[in-house]
Amino acid sequence: MTNIYLIISNLNTGSYSMKYNLIKKINLKKVNLIVSSKIIPNKNSLYIIIKKVNSGFFEEIKKLKKYNNYFIFEPLDLGWNKEPLSKYVNFMSSIIENFDYIIFNSKYTQSLFAKNVNNSSVIYHEYDSRFSNNSKVQPIVQYIGSESKSSFSKKDFDKYNISHVHASKYINNFKDNVLTSIHIDHLNDNFTYYHIHTATKLSTAIYYNSIFICNKIPVYVELLGNDYNLYLKDDLSNIEEIISNAKEIINDNDLYNNYVSKMKNVKRVLSPENVKDCYEKIIKSFLKKIKKNKI
Repeated sequence: MTNIYLIISNLNTGSYSMKYNLIKKINLKKVNLIVSSKIIPNKNSLYIIIKKVNSGFFEEIKKLKKYNNYFIFEPLDLGWNKEPLSKYVNFMSSIIENFDYIIFNSKYTQSLFAKNVNNSSVIYHEYDSRFSNNSKVQPIVQYIGSESKSSFSKKDFDKYNISHVHASKYINNFKDNVLTSIHIDHLNDNFTYYHIHTATKLSTAIYYNSIFICNKIPVYVELLGNDYNLYLKDDLSNIEEIISNAKEIINDNDLYNNYVSKMKNVKRVLSPENVKDCYEKIIKSFLKKIKKNKI
C-alpha cells in the first residue's frame, strides 16, 4: 500500500487543517494518508509539504528520492515579509529546487520562478466552508486580516471608516466578526506580499456573498479580470468613490443579487470542491509514477 505523507507544522491551524481536510476527501484506493510534522523515511511514497520547511529536510529529500519517493511543495505565502522581492526570490529558489513539483498560489507568483521550476501548477486558495455565512447583509466596510499584510494604516481605517477585523479575532471567532458586507484589500507593489498574495481575502468575501474592493494585486486580477469595476487606484485617490459604489450595490437588492450572480464562476474556482479536484489530479499523476517505478 502506498503512503502519502502530508507534512504540516500544526494540524489545528488555519490553512494546514484546510489542506488536510481537502486531501483526505480525495478518493484514493490502497493509499494511506499520514500527517506528520517531520519527514518519515520510506520508499514508494509521496510527500506533500505545506509551507513550513527546515534545512534538515533537504538532505533527507535528496536521500529519499533514490527510493522512488516524490516530493511536492506548496509554499503558500512563506517568506512574504522578505524584502525586497529579489531577496524573496533568492530565498525561495534555494528551497523549491529540492522538490519534484511546486504548487503556486497564483500564475503571477509562478512566473517569478519560470527559470527555476519545470514542474508546477497553480491552485488558488479556497474559502473555508467550516464557518457560517448566514449573517445579515450590512453596508459596512471590513478589512479582514493582519495590518502588516496590507498597505492600510490605522489612520486609513479611521479616515475611511473601515472596520478592522484582526487576524487573531477572526480565526478564533470567525462567525461573530466576519460579516456579509463590503470586504476590502489594498497592497502596494513595493511589498513582496503584493507579488505572492494568496486569494484568501477574495475567497472569504465570495463565500460570505460580500462585495469585494481591492487594488490590482496580481492574484485578484487573474480571478476578477482587468475590467472589474471595484478596483482601487494604488494611491487610494478613488477610494471614497469605490466605497460609495459598493454601498450602492449592497443597498439595492437587484444590484446586489446581480453582483453575487456575476461572481458565481469565481466562487466555483475558489470552492473547496474545485480545489480538491486540482489536488486530486496532481496526486494521482504521482501515484501512477510511483506504481510504475515501484521498488
